[in-house]
Amino acid sequence: MAVLHETASQRCCFIGENHFAELYATFTEAFSDYVYPFALTEPQFRNHLTLNGVDLNRTAGCFTDGRLVGFSLNGFGDWSGLPTVYDAGSGVIPSHRRRHVC
Repeated sequence: MAVLHETASQRCCFIGENHFAELYATFTEAFSDYVYPFALTEPQFRNHLTLNGVDLNRTAGCFTDGRLVGFSLNGFGDWSGLPTVYDAGSGVIPSHRRRHVC
């Protein structure tokens, strides 16, 4: 994993496919307290990643004390004939919001 930012208790890096299960759990928790619930099953989440061109090897995750607490799903595609990267979903679990997660 390429480290993007690291402190004594936090590490931000690209996560890769080997973190899929942890990413799905963090995604579910990050959106669990929204006014309008946004919940996906694991197959729906996998489909969301595929449809939005998300590359987990170039998706950033923030870990606090070894636990994934935030993420930015990076989608890759084409916009008006130009190669484009976009945010296909970002989230931080409720207990770590406003705490300067990487």
